[in-house]
Amino acid sequence: MIAINVLPSEWSKGYGKELCDAVLVHARLSGWQAVTLWVLHGNGRARTFYEKSGFVADGAERQDAKLIGVPLHEVRYRKVIGSRTDNN
Repeated sequence: MIAINVLPSEWSKGYGKELCDAVLVHARLSGWQAVTLWVLHGNGRARTFYEKSGFVADGAERQDAKLIGVPLHEVRYRKVIGSRTDNN
């Protein structure tokens, strides 16, 4: 997945939470232990959204130009969604 976006006219209606929850359910059912994502450093609204959703900034940052061809300062977030039940 590259991105989850909601039109500004649809903000604060719960659509972002529904999308995020659907991704987390799919990841959990697929056996993932954690989900990692990158957020633009200056996108306070998105950062707050993910923090309220249980994601934590893990200290990693990068300059990424893959998506639109110009450097973007991003911060990495992570959320643990499962725990290992085996002993391996």
